[in-house]
Amino acid sequence: MKVTPPDQERRIPYITELNDLLNRDYFNENKLPDEDLAKLKKHFVAQYTGLENVIVDDVEQLYDSPALNDLFAKDLPLIPNVKEAIERAGGGLEDMKISQEIVEFILSKGAFGASGPELQRMFAYVEKSVLVTNVMRLWDAGILIRVGICSLRFVHYAHRSHWFIDAYQISADQQSEENEESLDEQILSQWLCRILSHVINNPKISFWNVCAKFPFLRPVDIFYLLEILQEIGSVKLYSYSRPENDIFSDWVNPHEEYTTILDDFEDVCIQPTNIPMLALGSFYQTLTIPNN
Repeated sequence: MKVTPPDQERRIPYITELNDLLNRDYFNENKLPDEDLAKLKKHFVAQYTGLENVIVDDVEQLYDSPALNDLFAKDLPLIPNVKEAIERAGGGLEDMKISQEIVEFILSKGAFGASGPELQRMFAYVEKSVLVTNVMRLWDAGILIRVGICSLRFVHYAHRSHWFIDAYQISADQQSEENEESLDEQILSQWLCRILSHVINNPKISFWNVCAKFPFLRPVDIFYLLEILQEIGSVKLYSYSRPENDIFSDWVNPHEEYTTILDDFEDVCIQPTNIPMLALGSFYQTLTIPNN
């Protein structure tokens, strides 16, 4: 350990001193002199913020609020009306049947739902484009939600409480509640720029290599950011098929197609467009980012 010069105040206790404090039970504030206790708190012990009693006037009025009763006593149906959702989206009878089977399968999987590859295996008899379209319709209707940490999963709305926390601002005067949704546009813009810069420097980079570059973000959140970059025209997301070959198989070039919400992250790669930064700059114009 580096020796502290005589003219420099040491802020970190020596190991021997800490061991002596522990053995003598000096951390008991009743036994420690005030001067030593002040030094210990200043240089070693992290102080937690104290809690104070808060009195809210007329809080009893909220107990019988109809808004609160509606908020916390929602009666969610076990299986929502899929037929109306698909019909509003322009689907036919076959789409309604497929969508109903998708909802029942995902609902049976509980709070963890099903991943895209699982859905493709379960509904292998359905054309992929049709399956993607109906899953998107159910997602747009709010019957399914997209969640996940390392992989994208689809969960039935009845299990959303396992993944989401609703924040509400309740007014005692108006007896109403407002669902609070906020987006830090400055942080969003910074992460979009960093991810896009890395993709520009590494064309055709795989999705997991992007995740390795930004380990502080969850893979699913990185995928959401890449979806935004693709929507504004900065990148293109591609997926490569992986045919099952053996030593006797003929060589087959990997098939490239645009990534869908059902593709495995393992198959996804990212390619910048011809005007990636220009597209990102145009998107920045729609944000309300402070000048500072």
